[in-house]
Amino acid sequence: MEHTREGAPVKDDTKAERDAAPSLAGSAGAVLALQRSIGNRGVVALLRETDPRLTYTKAAVAEGAGLDAQKLPWTSPGKPEAGWNSEEILSKLTQVDESGVTFTDEVRCGANSVLAVAVTKGPLTTESFARGVMLNALHQSEDKKLTAERRQTTREVYDKIWPAIRGVGNGTATYGDLSLIAHYAKVAMSEKAGSSTTGHEVGAMAALVGGMRTSGEPIQDKEHFAMFARSLKKGESYIVLAGTNVLAEGVKTRSLAQVNHYVVVGRDAGGKIFLYDPYPRVGTQLLRSGDANFWTLFETADGRWKASYIFVRPNF
Repeated sequence: MEHTREGAPVKDDTKAERDAAPSLAGSAGAVLALQRSIGNRGVVALLRETDPRLTYTKAAVAEGAGLDAQKLPWTSPGKPEAGWNSEEILSKLTQVDESGVTFTDEVRCGANSVLAVAVTKGPLTTESFARGVMLNALHQSEDKKLTAERRQTTREVYDKIWPAIRGVGNGTATYGDLSLIAHYAKVAMSEKAGSSTTGHEVGAMAALVGGMRTSGEPIQDKEHFAMFARSLKKGESYIVLAGTNVLAEGVKTRSLAQVNHYVVVGRDAGGKIFLYDPYPRVGTQLLRSGDANFWTLFETADGRWKASYIFVRPNF
C-alpha cells in the first residue's frame, strides 16, 4: 500500500486490476493480494489515523522549498565516477517536489524507496536504474497489445526522462532530476500512475537496480528487526512495507491491513544502520536507530510493535 494523503473518492479495484500481475509465492503474495483487495478504500481508512509522531506536516513539506534546483553533493562535479554523498542526498530527498510535471508525489513512496537504494550504490547504479526505466517505457510504447493511450504515455516517459539521466551521467544532476527519475519510474512501471503502487510493481523496479529479490517476511518485534539489520552488509538495504497509522488501543494482532508505506532500512558505507522515509518529515528523511523518531513507523508510543514486512531484500 503506498502512502497517500489525498482525500480522493473511494473506489474498489476491479477484478482485472486485482489479477493484473502474476502472483508471488508465500507472504509476498499475501502482501500483494492485500494491496489489490482493499484498494483505495483501505488507503483512506488507514489515513484517518496517521501517526502525528511522523511529523508529516505542511511545515515538513515547506522545508523542501528550493531543493529541486540544488545540485547534488557530487564528490567532484562533472565526474560522476567520483561518486556523491548519498547520506546527504537521502537526508533531503523526498517524494514531494516542486515540479508541476510530477503529479505522482502523493503515491510515490515505492518508486522513491527503490531510487534511494540506487542512490546508496552511487551515480552509476542510479543512472543504470533510470536507463532501465527508460528502456521499459520504450518496450511498452512499441507493444501493440497495449492501448494507444498506454503506448503514448510510455513514449512520453522515454522521451522526457532522458535529461535527468544525462544529468546523472555527466555529474551535473540536481535533486529535481532525481525526483523526475522517481516520477517516471512510477508512471512507466505502475498500471495506474495516480494510484497506490503494488508490491509486484515495486519488485519490478527493484529488479532494475539489481542484486535484490522480493520477500514479504513479517518483522515480529524489535529483536527480530535487529536480527534483519545485523544481516546487512555495508551498502545493502531492505525495502520495508510499514504502517503510518496509529494502532488503536487494545489491538493485539498484526495484519496486512495495517501497512501502507514503503521505506528503506539499510547499512551505510560506515557500517551504521539507517532508515530512509520518502514522505517529508520535519528535520531529516534519514534517521538513525538512536534518533527519537526512528521507531515511529514500527512501534506505538506505548511500546506495542506494529505490523511491518521486509518486502525487498538483497540476494543473500
